[in-house]
Amino acid sequence: MKNIAVLIHSLTVEYAVQILNGISSYCKDKDVRVIIFQLNDPFATYGVFDYQNWSAIEYLKSDEIDGVIIIYGSFSMTVSAEYFRKVFEKINKPVVSVSMELGLKNEITTYVDCDKVYDDIVKHFINKHHCKKIAFLSANATISKEAIQRFEAYKNALKSNNLEFDPDLVFDGYFTQETGYKAIADKIKSKADLNFDALIVANDNMASGALNALQEAGIDVPNDVKMIGFDNTSHSYMSKPKISTIDQEIVYQGEVAAKTLLQKLNGEDVPSAIPIPLSVVYRQSCGCVEMSDLRQIYKNQNDEFVEENNSDVKGLQGDDRFYKLIPKIDSIYALFDMIKSTNSMQELFYIMKYCLKDSDISKALIYFYSQPKILSKGDKLSIPSKVYLSMFIDNDKDIQQFSPEVFINPNKQLFPSDYLKNEPGTYIFQPIYSGEKNYGFMICKLTSDYFSIYPLYLKILITGSAYSYEYTQLILNNSSLSVQSKTDELTKVLNRRGFIELGQKSIDLALEMKNTGIIFFIDMDGLKTINDTYGHKMGDEAIKAQALVLKKALRMNDVVGRIGGDEFVAVAIGMTPDSLPKIRKKIEKQSASISAEKNFPFTLSCSIGAIPFTSDKKNLSELLLGADALLYEEKRQKHKQNKSTKITTYAARCVQNEILMFFRSNKKNQNNVSLNDSIG
Repeated sequence: MKNIAVLIHSLTVEYAVQILNGISSYCKDKDVRVIIFQLNDPFATYGVFDYQNWSAIEYLKSDEIDGVIIIYGSFSMTVSAEYFRKVFEKINKPVVSVSMELGLKNEITTYVDCDKVYDDIVKHFINKHHCKKIAFLSANATISKEAIQRFEAYKNALKSNNLEFDPDLVFDGYFTQETGYKAIADKIKSKADLNFDALIVANDNMASGALNALQEAGIDVPNDVKMIGFDNTSHSYMSKPKISTIDQEIVYQGEVAAKTLLQKLNGEDVPSAIPIPLSVVYRQSCGCVEMSDLRQIYKNQNDEFVEENNSDVKGLQGDDRFYKLIPKIDSIYALFDMIKSTNSMQELFYIMKYCLKDSDISKALIYFYSQPKILSKGDKLSIPSKVYLSMFIDNDKDIQQFSPEVFINPNKQLFPSDYLKNEPGTYIFQPIYSGEKNYGFMICKLTSDYFSIYPLYLKILITGSAYSYEYTQLILNNSSLSVQSKTDELTKVLNRRGFIELGQKSIDLALEMKNTGIIFFIDMDGLKTINDTYGHKMGDEAIKAQALVLKKALRMNDVVGRIGGDEFVAVAIGMTPDSLPKIRKKIEKQSASISAEKNFPFTLSCSIGAIPFTSDKKNLSELLLGADALLYEEKRQKHKQNKSTKITTYAARCVQNEILMFFRSNKKNQNNVSLNDSIG
């Protein structure tokens, strides 16, 4: 299996999400794990602590990451190629950079050549629409090489078509809808200010903003001004009029990036630079499609009508974006309600199963450092050599494990051997942080390609995780006496007080989450005999061993306590009566194994009473009485069986003695009688 990391600025940027769709789609039926790293802006002042996401980049050094795809176009406004080169100095992995060369080691680049397509557009405006003054809305205010490339292509196109470059016809934006609007609105207040008859815009976001500004100024598009954008995103075909644009095959770029990287990882020869074809989509904003034409069509460069196909656009965009968003809003509300009800890590674990389902996440590994790390802006995360798996949730297989005593070295691996080791699919890597504190990370398997909603889901989940961690530590640090008062001194499981308190809380929480479970009452067999035969010290060792048996046979998240001399109890959330035979076998197996390990002159055994709790029967004390009654019945049946066995054994011994006496008597009298004859 290959593990491919995909670096993306934000899952809310449509351009980047479409590339990600291409990557995910190409890898879908292959033995590949795509791991998304949403990094945001390391220098941003508006995102408060979103820079923490950049700590994830250190995990690219892990031996388990085979190669990296960087969707550089999504970073190009704020993160320079030089910065990426510095970050990747010690990350010796094959890299595919989408849309622009970064100058990294082992780099493959996909790129577009704007010169020809811009030349075609200028010719189209001149020859088809008789335009003479063609303006340009740039993103030169950014540090994007793509922005500069498009601006230079515009100037070259003017020159090749015998038009003079006029600096007064250049407007500057920042690749966003808001800056596109402002760039035009600041200079064009009315038709009287209009000094151009065509406008080329560096991307669709700005084109949408510029369109709004022109319309507010009373300018008709396309009658007064022709317009064209770049990217062919939803901003172009959702506008009125629909905006003509340049299609750079965004989804296809993702497919090419994934295919090329896998070829490289498999030892195949691949080119260092791969061109991506550009084509022009002429819609209503340049007048090629009539405003009255309601068909989903455009004209291509050959002046032919072509049917639109925007089915591959995913995320919070598209013609049905509002209707897609409604159920997501409901799930977000549900997430908030669940998270706000949690305090401790254990409470978080109990509800995490449901949180993940509402977040379109099927599986999750949640890791914590032994101590949180303080990261200020610009700090580099020092990855520890050991992190522990706090929670594992697999909703597909209905497996939930709390603190399963699993540790990994993230420099070597991210997926423990027995957890999702060989499961392909699309995952996301998310640091867990709050403010400057970095607690660890989670890796989630995604069930939806509706990627744009995941940042909000993850924000809620990591906030709840950080809060629960802090609360748990506060309790542990400030309530050591309380903890001691709730722990059985001999076995180190909960005592009666601790069990009743935590057990009842677990039941209430489970029922609140529409879950059920089993209450166990467990009593050791033969403790009196052990005490009478081997002494009370051996009896204490047997009790301790019995506690160990239960902890190993039951699950890590089950609540186990000792409420009497040889009486144990447990609350097992999510367990059903169908599981009881399996649990009994596990207890028998562990009893035999631990007895052998400790060289006991006996084998541990116990009797069990088990009863399910429901919304109608949820009082723990009453449930324990019911389980105790079932335990007593099992004890009674065992006693009856043992008594029967003893009687049978006694009768057999009497018969045996009679046979031996008859045989010996005949032998003494020298009668030739065999033992078989005596038996007969």
